[in-house]
This record gives sequence, structure tokens and C-alpha cells, in this order.
Amino acid sequence: MNVLILLELHYMNYKLLSSFFFLVFTLSFLSAQPNVELVAEQSKHPDDFIIYTQRSSDIDISHKDGKLLITSDVYEETFILKNLAVLNDQESVQFSDFYKLTFLEAYTLVPNKNNYKRIDVKEFKDRHVFDDMIFHNDISERVFSYSDLAVGTKKVLHYKQEFTQPELLDGFFFASSIFCNNSRLTITVDEDIDLGYKLFNTADYPIEYTSSSIKNRKVFTWQYQNSAKLDQIEDVYSIRYYIPHIIYNIKSYMNNGKQQNVLANLDDLHAYYYKFISANNQSNNDQALKMIADSIITGATTDEEKIKKIYYWVKDHIRYVAFEEGFGGFIPRSAVEVCDKKFGDCKDMANLLVALIQIEKIPNVYISWIGSNDLPYDYEDIPTTAIDNHMIATYKKEGKYIFLDATSKYTPWVFPSEFIQNKEAMVHIDSNHYEIVRVPPVDAALNTYLVETNIQLDGDIIKGHGSLNTFGYYKDYMLEMLSDYSGEKRMKEIKPYLELGNNKFFLKNYQEQNANNRDEHYIVNYDFELANYAINVEDKKYINLFFNKYLENSKIDTTRKIDKYFRYADTHTYQITLDIPKDYVVSYLPKDMLLDNDLLQFSSHFVKSTNQVILNYTITLKKMQIKKEYFVLWNSTLMQLNKILSENIALKKSKL
Repeated sequence: MNVLILLELHYMNYKLLSSFFFLVFTLSFLSAQPNVELVAEQSKHPDDFIIYTQRSSDIDISHKDGKLLITSDVYEETFILKNLAVLNDQESVQFSDFYKLTFLEAYTLVPNKNNYKRIDVKEFKDRHVFDDMIFHNDISERVFSYSDLAVGTKKVLHYKQEFTQPELLDGFFFASSIFCNNSRLTITVDEDIDLGYKLFNTADYPIEYTSSSIKNRKVFTWQYQNSAKLDQIEDVYSIRYYIPHIIYNIKSYMNNGKQQNVLANLDDLHAYYYKFISANNQSNNDQALKMIADSIITGATTDEEKIKKIYYWVKDHIRYVAFEEGFGGFIPRSAVEVCDKKFGDCKDMANLLVALIQIEKIPNVYISWIGSNDLPYDYEDIPTTAIDNHMIATYKKEGKYIFLDATSKYTPWVFPSEFIQNKEAMVHIDSNHYEIVRVPPVDAALNTYLVETNIQLDGDIIKGHGSLNTFGYYKDYMLEMLSDYSGEKRMKEIKPYLELGNNKFFLKNYQEQNANNRDEHYIVNYDFELANYAINVEDKKYINLFFNKYLENSKIDTTRKIDKYFRYADTHTYQITLDIPKDYVVSYLPKDMLLDNDLLQFSSHFVKSTNQVILNYTITLKKMQIKKEYFVLWNSTLMQLNKILSENIALKKSKL
């Protein structure tokens, strides 16, 4: 049959043709020669346990009577090349009220002489999806297991979904950790539907794009043949930073001769978000809420003092619990309800924070939408909900912005939550106005890690007293990790943050200060012992006083294709005081050193007195992001730094 005729049939009846192609595709594999195919694929992929032979998603978008109709047809076929892959027999497909599961079939293709025999999965079970990070959601999954799996068999998954919310489309990943012979996305839309899309991380991948128009419909196809498996890359916020993928959205469509916008621009995106918060305006105006706000701001005189008090109160009294149930994942619960229940998710906490502030007639505090650093997108990329996954409040003071994220429990005033640094926020001003503002990264000088230790040599054991003093994101991270522990368990968990020298570090005791005071430095005083650290050679002792070698193992593979990311920029400062043992003198001290460039700064200074050696050194990581063009500079600087940090002082027995 002529290809053009097939295409015309496709646009006359998309679902019928999809079924036809699926049947033809299945029959072609049923008639293939399994042994020949297996040997060929094993020779091409000697190290792979499993590959995709086909992975496709066909999206169809149409409209009728002013309503958009969106469906997907997903087909995945995997080929088992080694025995270990047989163990992976369970599969599941997720669905919710936003993406309903309308059809699902799964089966195993088992070699049978010169073709394949189809063995259908007959038992499916639906269950709720539980996520430790989400208290309640409406996501379910249909779970099943393939049978008769062995080397040379194929797993086939074929399902269809209906999308009920046109604003909540996401995208398609062209590659994964599994090799794929053919990865394809096709989007078919009515000719009066304006489709938006943007490709990410595709410059180094031969993704073929075609488009056509037949029978009042437009077809967009992206295809990636022989997509190599991608290894996981460390030191990056998410796979979206390096996996080739596409984000798409519906801009608009024509309805009775008039253009109906969906997400054509940022104005549409703001309008879509606004409808979820507009219903709360009245419910937030409550006398009980006013009484709570009044009690919180007692003693505060300026607007900033009042906002800070309210901000800290929400952090202290409202427990963060994530919700993702239908539109409950978008609509904040009323401030009164959140106050009453004492828990809520990011949007609940942001809404409560703004409500308490506004009920006190304090201006310039706004609800804001933002994406965490898991999402490598800016608003200018494409106007879609895929850009955002978080909600905060923003205080605008004299043209500057203070970002208030109540879910970040331990961060102090003016610090944004760590995971929104460098991200853009959509700051909601009113129903028709918003601002796009980038959250600046916190300067390294504000994220401090200071260790002061005094040590003595007792035979082969180093005994010492230390003090850890932290502020900023390190303090926030440390207290968050320790928040669920007390007693002996807390001592066990705090030990890795205090360790010095080597794995023979023994923590004898510790005391904490300011764990519950955000505006003060968090301090841990402790006593410790360290075995097998000093080196004895005849009448000399060699000791490396550079106890903490921050960034020591941070060398970057220069073949790496994407930038390297740190969670934050920071400054580590150390002061080590060694009491010189009786009958010993200092025979060697390393030189003072200084390294300084756009990425790192290091300085060290030794001071010797009659009874002590004092080392002060500081390592500053200036940037959160190390761009590819700086990899060589980074590595050369790190090499110099590690050489300095490996130097010992030498003590020699005195001759008296």
C-alpha cells in the first residue's frame, strides 16, 4: 500500500491506523527469526543485559465543541540478552485523574522455531503509589509480571492514556540507561492547534525531526536511532541536565473562529496559576488568623521585623507534609485550615505566610512559583508548568528581594532555600501582574564552616578538644540530617560531621549550642582521640596538621560533557593548635601558601612558639557551578591544593 495512502488513512481515523500499525509491527516480530536476531543483538551489545528494540510515544491532540482531547499511545519492547535481566519481571504503569489509563496490555514474545509465540499477561493489580516524601496523593499504578522470561525473549508493554488537563503536559526522554534501537515521539494535532516545544541537551545527538500536514492535521516526529545507553553523571542536580529530551505544550487553538489560549506565553501561565490561589483570598481574611498574627509580631516595630517573626513562626509551628492529590497538588489549603491542622505542603505554608503578613496590612509580600534546581529550565525556555514544582513567598524591599521558603526549617533570614539558588521565580503581584526574578546564589563568605582544635600527643594517640562552628547552608543541612535523632543515636549521627584525620577518630563526648536559634552560629564542642595518625621514624615524629582535606577528591574528568555542580559555595576555615611534646622541638614547618583564582581560594599560615605550633588555613569554594571551560583550571588548582595538604610538620627529639 502506498505510504501516502497510509498517511491519509491515519488522519481519517488515527486510532484505527494506530491499531493497524501496531498489529503489523507485532506480526513482523512474530515472523522474525529469533536466533538470528538474538545473535546479532548480542554481538552488537556484548556488555548489555537488556536493550530496547522499540520505544515510542504517539501523542494525539484534537478539539471538539471547544474542548481539547489529548491521548497518548505508548509502546515499549525490550529484548533480554543475558540471564540476569530475567529477574526483572515486574512492571507497572502509573495513572491518576490527570492522566487516565484507558488501555493496557503486556506480553512476552517467546522464541518458537522461526518466529515468536505471544504469551499474554493475564493478572493485573491496581495499587496506590506510596512516596515517603508525599503524605497523600491520587497516583495509582497497575502492576503486573511477565512470564516465561529467558535469554532471547522480549517484553512488550503497550498502553494508552487520556490527559484531562492540557496545561500539565511534560515531555519525552530520547535516551536512558538502556540502549534503544529506535526511540520516537510523534505529536499529531489539528491544523488550528498551535503546538509549542523545546529540545534540551540534543546538540550531540542525531535526533531526526520531520513535520507534515495532511487532511487538516499536523504531524511532528522526532526519532533517535541507535540511542546509546547513558551512564549516570555525578555532581549534577538531576538527569534533566544531560539526557536529551523535549518539553512540549499547547499554545492555543481556534474555537468558533476565535483563538483560545492555553499556555501561549507567561501571561497565560500566570493566569493558570492565579486561579488556584484566588479562591483563598476571602478564606484567609479571618479574625482568628488576625489574633494569631498579632500575637506573633508582639514587640516588633518595623515591617521587616514583623515579617521575620511571622516567617520563623511558620517554620517552627507548621510541619512540612507534601500533598499531591488532584488539584490539591496546586490549590493551597486556606490559611485558617493550615493553622488549625499544624501541617501543610509548600503552597500551604507560603499561602499561610503571606496571609499572616497581609492581615497585618504589611505590603510587598507575594506568593511566588519557582522550580527547584532539579529542573534546568528558565521561563524564557517555554511557558509550561513543567518549569515549576515549588511555591514560596517573596518580600520586596526597596527594589531588592528576600525569598521566604518556610519548608526550609533551619535557614536564617535572607537565605533562600538551598535548592532554589540561581532559579527564576514568578512573583505574583496581583491578578494581572507578575515579575520574573532570579534567586541569587548565597555568597561563599556567608556559608561558613569553622573548626578549631587543640591537640596533644600521648604516645601513638592524639588527644584533642574541638569546636565546630557553622552557619548558613552547612548548618541547615547538618541540623536537618540530625533532626530525628537524640541521645546515643544523635551522637552516632553527628560523629561524621566532626571527624578529623582518619577513620580511627573516636568521639568521646560533645555539646551543642544554638541548635534552635537560626540567627546564631551552630556550635558543637567535643573531645576526641585519634589513633595511628602520627608517624614515628627513629627520633622524629611526622604529623599532618591539615586534618580536613576539603575538596580532595573533587577532580573532574575532562571528558565530562556537562558542567559540575555543587550544592552551594562556602568557606572552610581551620585552626589547629598542637602542643609540642616534652623533649621535642620543631625541625620542619611547611611554607605558608596562597592559591587564588575564579574558582577557589586557599591560604595557609604556620605560627611556631616555644610550646605550640598553630596552623590556620582556609579553603573557599567560590562557585556552585564549574563550567566545562574551567575543568583544566579546576584540576590544576586541585593538584596544587592536594600537594599542599599532604605536607607534614616534623618534630625531632631534642638533645639535652
